[in-house]
Amino acid sequence: MAANCPIFNSFSSVLKWQCPPRMLSPPRFVRQRRGPCHSWVETTALTLIRCHIIWRRMRMLEQKHLALLEEAERRAVADTDNMRACFEVLALAGAIDRDCATRLAPFRLSEGKFVLLFLLHDQPDGLSPHELAERAGVTRATITGLLDGLERDGFVTRRPGLDDRRKIAVVLTGPGRKTACDLLDGHSAWIASLFAGFTAKERQTFHALLRRIWRNLDAGERPRARQEAQP
Repeated sequence: MAANCPIFNSFSSVLKWQCPPRMLSPPRFVRQRRGPCHSWVETTALTLIRCHIIWRRMRMLEQKHLALLEEAERRAVADTDNMRACFEVLALAGAIDRDCATRLAPFRLSEGKFVLLFLLHDQPDGLSPHELAERAGVTRATITGLLDGLERDGFVTRRPGLDDRRKIAVVLTGPGRKTACDLLDGHSAWIASLFAGFTAKERQTFHALLRRIWRNLDAGERPRARQEAQP
């Protein structure tokens, strides 16, 4: 009966490219059952479960990634399971960035600005823009824009350096120091909470899998070289 239903037929066409074949097979508890219990109602329930899984996985991915997956499946040019895993990692990184931005927005901060407050909070004599750019891992042009915004909002000030007055030192203002102190503990706790419930073994497995991905990435050579160079 379900096989002749156009709704189920449309579900099947979606399932064909959205789900790996292993997800299309019935769950173990259904495969173990025998007799006439595998009725139309049961088939309907299974289909709804599968569609719910698909819906949750689709919510993770951006539309452009779904389009790429569909085209790759049509052309059969790549392993779409591997592509989906990559896109899910990208989607997760984007979601973390968005949550981070949402948490910092009430303080008129971006992640980049927050990093500068963190770098300056235990530097009573301040740091030069060049030092900040180097420690934050950004270009001088980027650091200039971040510092302009922080200075405009009253978090930092620029002043002549103590050792060389021709150089500029960036120091926290009173409000900047208070904001940094208020945010550091809470923001660090939020970042750590993203891995709440993971065991030490699970984290080790996760790190090992990430390292395997890095090894497949051209840019992965540079971070690994820096780590190996450290004493």
